[in-house]
Parts: sequence; structure tokens; C-alpha cells
Amino acid sequence: MTVLVAGGGPAGSRVAQLLALRNIPVVLVERLNRSDQQAFSSAVVPFKALDEQSIPIEAVAAYWNGWN
Repeated sequence: MTVLVAGGGPAGSRVAQLLALRNIPVVLVERLNRSDQQAFSSAVVPFKALDEQSIPIEAVAAYWNGWN
């Protein structure tokens, strides 16, 4: 069985990573072409977690919208 993960944001990427680390076949599907096009709120994701997952700071909505 292969697990399909819809959405390559922080949660979807992490779930796909954890499954793959457990040798569970996984397909991660994302509608955007590049990870820096993601628009998620940094209000619930610590910057340390972004660094650990190699998510670029430009992907944070608060950053690119000038809210910080």
C-alpha cells in the first residue's frame, strides 16, 4: 500500500517524511511548483522548525506580506 499525502506544507511534508523514514511508500502531491511559493502562517510554526525542515523563510506569509 502507498500513502498519498495531499499538500506539501509543513504538516504534509513532515508526515511524508516520517512515513518514508519508516519505509512506508508515500507520494507527496503539491499543487505549487516550488516550496517557496507556500503561504502558511508563522504564527503556529516556530522558525526553528522551518530551519529543521529546510523551509525557506520566504515561504512564511508573515514574512513576505511584511507583517513581521
